[in-house]
Order: sequence, then structure tokens, then C-alpha cells
Amino acid sequence: KTTTTSHPASISSTTRGLSAPTASHTRPTGPTGPSEPDPGPGSPFFFLWASPDNPYESESTTTSPPGMVVDNRIFEVLLSLPIWLMVYFCHSNVLDLYRKMPKSHKWAFPWLIHLAMGLAAVVSIVFGYARTHHIAPQDVTGNAFVGLNIISNSERIGLLIFAVVALGKIPETIRSLRSLVGRIAMEVMDIESIMDTTEILEVIASPMLLASATIIALTIRDLAKITDLLGSSSGVLLSLVLPGLVYAAIYSTPYLDIKDHDKRWNGHRLGGFSIATFGVGLGTIGFLATVFSW
Repeated sequence: KTTTTSHPASISSTTRGLSAPTASHTRPTGPTGPSEPDPGPGSPFFFLWASPDNPYESESTTTSPPGMVVDNRIFEVLLSLPIWLMVYFCHSNVLDLYRKMPKSHKWAFPWLIHLAMGLAAVVSIVFGYARTHHIAPQDVTGNAFVGLNIISNSERIGLLIFAVVALGKIPETIRSLRSLVGRIAMEVMDIESIMDTTEILEVIASPMLLASATIIALTIRDLAKITDLLGSSSGVLLSLVLPGLVYAAIYSTPYLDIKDHDKRWNGHRLGGFSIATFGVGLGTIGFLATVFSW
């Protein structure tokens, strides 16, 4: 019998569900007392609003309901969905691909965005439910690197390569986001060219990004803290902000929109920006909560 202790969760724990919605990781009970689970992200919405007991109240001890533990394979499939979403929306040429699509197929593109964001929400809710009710497998942890027993040099090299690839993808994400913002700003402010703005951003943003990554790598040596810090902000960036801006850009740029531009422009643009704004706020709260929780 394994005992799970429910601890008060920070806001960052719920926010990180958008980037890596996972369940709690329980260590076996030891001589010093009950085991302590990894807080795990859980669902940002379900965990706060639909939890049967308030996660911010005093500690309580519960056990997993018999017969309610879910197969690991189900969680592995669900974990792959947010990864797919990130890869898709990080693509720097996503709007160019949309523009080159035949008009007969362009109608499906906004629906794909809705579907992707809906899948992300469902995954977060599922893991939030599993986290709250302690029915998730014990080896599904709140951090991808927790539980990895790195012993051999080949495993260390593999982890290093993964980290380098992940860091190399960050500028690609920034470039995609900058391109979307530039296109929307160009249309809204009726600017013929944003070349000057783009050059300024490249001169300023690139060194700042490199310096920030270097400082983080030198000052924060705990890999779990780095992934938590990035997860609280980049998770909502990729799950809400970027899709919202893509959706707004499609309906904000006449040559991208296949429907009547004047009739539907304001409503769809407002919807996309609302989603992106909500993501920015959620990411900021998670980022600050993660920093203060250290």
C-alpha cells in the first residue's frame, strides 16, 4: 500500500499543465514518515475550480482508489499530444504554408487551430483529474527528467544533445512569434514595410536571448528548476499565445483570408488576441510563481 500526501500546490504547478500536464510522482513510504509526491503540474483549470478538496488548504492523507490506476500507455499517448502541438506551432513558415494551400482547403486551417487548442485543454483536464484524485501511475512524474537514472556516458551525451536541440529551437520560436506580430502590426497600422523594426529586433533580441540563456545555464544548475521555469512560461506561449496570434493573423491579413475580410475581420481578430492575451497573463503568473517558490 502506497500513501500519497497532498501538499498545497503553487500557481506555477497548475500553470505548467499547459506545457507538460502530468500526474504526481510518489516515492515509497520511508522511516521518516509518509512519502512526498512531486507536486506535478496538473490542470490549470480543473485543479483550481473542480477539485473536490481545496489544494491550498491543510495537508491531508489519501490513498489511491482500488482498481482506479490508469494504464501507463494511456498517459504516454496523452503526453505525446502537447509535444505535437509545440512542434506544429513552432513551425516558422506556418502562415506561408497556409497561404500556398488551395482555396478549397483553407477553410480547414482555422479549425485545425481550434482542434489543437481543444486537445491541449482536454489533456490538461485529464492529467489534472488524475493528479487530484491520485489515480495516475506512480512513474508518471511532474518532470520529464525526474526518475532518469543517468549512469552511462552515452546517456549523458544523449541528454546533452537533447538540451542543445531544445535551446536551439528557442530562437526559432521567437522568430515565428516575431513574424506573426509583425504581420498583424503591419496590417493594423497600415505599414508597408516592417524591415526597420525587424532589423532592430534582430539586433536587440538575439543577444538578449543568448545572454539570458547563458545566465540561466550558469546560475541555475538544477535541470528540474530550469524545466519548471521554462514550462510555466513557454508552455502557455506555445499552447495559447502562438495559436491565438496565428488565428488572429489569418483573419487580419486580407491575402490570407479566403472569406470576406471586412465582415469578419474584427470578431476573429478580437478572439485571437483575447486568447493570446489570456495566455500572456497566465504565463506571467506561472513564471513569477515559479521564481518565488524557489
